[in-house]
Amino acid sequence: MSYKEAKEDKIPLSFEGGFPCYHPQCAWCGTLVNSSSYVRGKQYLCKKCKQYKKAIDEIEKMEKELLLNKQSSINKNLIVDDSKK
Repeated sequence: MSYKEAKEDKIPLSFEGGFPCYHPQCAWCGTLVNSSSYVRGKQYLCKKCKQYKKAIDEIEKMEKELLLNKQSSINKNLIVDDSKK
């Protein structure tokens, strides 16, 4: 399956040690990525872009946690204000 799809999608292919090595483009920067298998529709990322994605994911996670903490703090203040009435 992998070989057929790679040929149909015009993915460069080489053989290293007798095993196929596919070279799809990085979805972000376009450089060629080495992969022992190829799956159509999969998003391949080079090492540099994987590091960027990891950093972005961590920032988004921290951002989400900050927003949840802020919302929780606002809710606590509303509950305290309601109890004063």
